[in-house]
Amino acid sequence: MTLSDLARHQSKRALIEEYHAVGFNYRMTDLQAAVGIEQLKKLPFMLERRKQIAARYNEALGVLDWVHLPFSSSDMPHTYQSYMIQLRAEGPKSRDQVMQEMLEAGVATRRGVMAIHLEPAYRHRHAHAPLPITEEATRQTLLLPNYATMTEDEQAYVIEHLLRILGS
Repeated sequence: MTLSDLARHQSKRALIEEYHAVGFNYRMTDLQAAVGIEQLKKLPFMLERRKQIAARYNEALGVLDWVHLPFSSSDMPHTYQSYMIQLRAEGPKSRDQVMQEMLEAGVATRRGVMAIHLEPAYRHRHAHAPLPITEEATRQTLLLPNYATMTEDEQAYVIEHLLRILGS
């Protein structure tokens, strides 16, 4: 929109906005805003807890040469909104095998990187785009459970089964 709601409402004359591009209306309701404000109060705890969970995953999985862990540094801290690992090709099992075996153990995982040019909605437009590193990451990455209310026992279960599946 070519002008904001604020500009339109403060104007002393009727203004007509224009739309120069197709887009979406992502404005939230007052109720969503109120819930969001309350949720923001929990953010420091949630971020700290996710970092603790990530540190435990890093310690447990860091011994595996074929598992690439998320990068984080003091000047580029990670929020760990997700905890994604990459299972390198030289590992004992493919990402899909690991995901299936984790599911059979009662642990839900998700694929990590999603190459947009390979998704059905975009494949017809961009399938010819050679993106070998992206495609490799798409085949090899997965997300492990990581949520602020995850207990140490729950995480121990995830780690135990992942290490067993990976043959460690």
